[in-house]
Amino acid sequence: HKVHEAAAHGLPVVTTPLIAKQLQWQPDTDILVAKQPEDFSRQCIQLYQDEALWTHLRENALKKVKRECSPQQFSQKLAMILRDACRHEVID
Repeated sequence: HKVHEAAAHGLPVVTTPLIAKQLQWQPDTDILVAKQPEDFSRQCIQLYQDEALWTHLRENALKKVKRECSPQQFSQKLAMILRDACRHEVID
């Protein structure tokens, strides 16, 4: 949720490969990815110094947040979870 929150405020994000994979956000398109502390530093510096990169990531991340965190999307996911829970309850 931290990535969604930051992106919703218009901040591009540098994160771990695992979080990027879980979100299904594309490195260098929606988000920057780094494994080691030195890589995080380099990515943050690059992001700070490259206005075009900042804007590109910001715009794509905002689109992702709009799609993934909309009330409609939330309602659909909640309904799916409840359906699955009810199926498991009947089976168990």
